Amino acid sequence: MDFDNLKEAYGRLVYTHKTYEKAADMEDYKQRIVLWTNLFLIILSALGIVITGYISNTLISFVSPLITVFTFGFVTYQLTFRPDERARSYRVTARDLRDLRDRYINLLIDIKSNRLSDNQIVDRRDHLGEALAIIYKYALPTNAKAYKKAQKALQIDEEFSFSDNEVDVFLPKNLRD
Repeated sequence: MDFDNLKEAYGRLVYTHKTYEKAADMEDYKQRIVLWTNLFLIILSALGIVITGYISNTLISFVSPLITVFTFGFVTYQLTFRPDERARSYRVTARDLRDLRDRYINLLIDIKSNRLSDNQIVDRRDHLGEALAIIYKYALPTNAKAYKKAQKALQIDEEFSFSDNEVDVFLPKNLRD
């Protein structure tokens, strides 16, 4: 069994998982913008209606319905493209990939400690590959921007890296170095 190939697959999985997390973060950000924009437009529409009732101004009478129509169009956009659903889908995929990533690391540990026969290794590797294929089959595609953010998070910000001292803090005292 080629241990290096499994390590490479694990590395790709780490990147893919982080890419889906970043894609979800980007969709969450879009959703916040959409919600605040929607709130702003609804307030403008309501103010336009109230002001039109008290002030008879041609400009206000013309602009107020335009804002209302634009608000309706924006709400339609929000209901059609559903950035909240996209974010949720990316999060579910990221969670599934994280679980699979943990199974890969356990396989690597078992291989390194000689706990498995070659047939067991091949069997577990194949099962992990099948599970990954199913995740990919139902996952939304990501984009280059999410990948770049994942790359920065992993390489520069070291979001998936821990020092020995950081890890020891989480362990019971009898397991610490």
